[in-house]
Amino acid sequence: MKFKSQTNPKIHDDFIKNSPLGNLLNSSNWGAIKDNWESDIVSVVDDKNEMLASSLVLLKRLPLGKTIIYCPRGIVMDYDNLKLVSFFFKKLKEYGKNKKAIFIKFDPLFLNKAINPDGTTFQDEFIPEHIIFLKNLGAKYQGLTSNMSDTIQPRYNAVVDKEDFSFDKLHKRTKQFINKAKRSYTDIKIGGIELISDFSTLMSFTENRKGVNLRDKAYYNKLLSSYPLSSEITLVSIDLNKLSFENQKMISLNENLLVKTQSEKKQKNYKSEIERLATENNKLEKLKNEFGSNPSIAGTLAVSFGSQTECLYAGMNDKFSNYYPSYLAWFTAIENSFNQGNDRFNMGGIHNDLSENDGLLKFKKNFLPTIEEYAGEFNLPVNKLLYPITNWLYEKRK
Repeated sequence: MKFKSQTNPKIHDDFIKNSPLGNLLNSSNWGAIKDNWESDIVSVVDDKNEMLASSLVLLKRLPLGKTIIYCPRGIVMDYDNLKLVSFFFKKLKEYGKNKKAIFIKFDPLFLNKAINPDGTTFQDEFIPEHIIFLKNLGAKYQGLTSNMSDTIQPRYNAVVDKEDFSFDKLHKRTKQFINKAKRSYTDIKIGGIELISDFSTLMSFTENRKGVNLRDKAYYNKLLSSYPLSSEITLVSIDLNKLSFENQKMISLNENLLVKTQSEKKQKNYKSEIERLATENNKLEKLKNEFGSNPSIAGTLAVSFGSQTECLYAGMNDKFSNYYPSYLAWFTAIENSFNQGNDRFNMGGIHNDLSENDGLLKFKKNFLPTIEEYAGEFNLPVNKLLYPITNWLYEKRK
């Protein structure tokens, strides 16, 4: 076996795509996305130059010439091949020493447990053996962490499998919300860089609502430019003029019915409906003044790699939440991914406690995902003297 750096990106990507541990975050172009880190690709090949293991490497410069290294969703290889694993980590540690790394962090997609849409559970009995072996090689296992923020990538993801997904299979309530969105004079746009401005605006609404800082136009542009053939934005817009016109038609209809009936009960119902529609039209006028007559109100940004799509960002203008646009945006993005031939759609992270009070989990469950729990992160100390204090400082900064 031979350890290599500066591996050919295409060969690496082909290998990653065909591995059950492969992931978008370990693809070669992800290094261009994380351009505040230096990047490399390290691999192991056999005597026929066939790839056996590979990983994207991100390197962060520290003071005094030191570095830390992160292999996002790596390292990708057959962890049952103990000779390969031993060789790779021996050489990776040497690579780290050459780069003056204090430690190397990695988080392979070890599936610890999966909760299927029907409630049945799968537990991987081999994961503990893999963890023990990596610990014997010197890796420090960070454990089954409790909080979503404890790890760089979420330990729990909601992943929709193609075979579990169709409109007919969705819960009645979910279907009602999607149909409500469709009836509300919405339009769907699917595209790329030309939709960034509207999508970025939606993400700013999400940032304000959640009190977090996410990304800007430049970052979304970098994502779409780095994966031009496999990334897309899905946007839901709403025609407020048509919605207002339809409400006015219903007001007139109810006014005519009110005049014709002698029933006090019906009169009361018609008056109530007229008042409701008039109130809604007043709100629509205010929304038109603030956002224009045809604003984008919900959207997703997703990137496909291999046979899986990763939804990296999603946003909504919550002033339009009563039209349920997020349900339509997500449903469209998932359905479109499967129509393009992908097998899985990762809706992204959820909180580790799986609480029914978690709004993130509650929303994502509408689309019948499998809840996947991964084993988490490992640190491979390279500089044993500086590792304890550096890791402590890293945790504090994180």
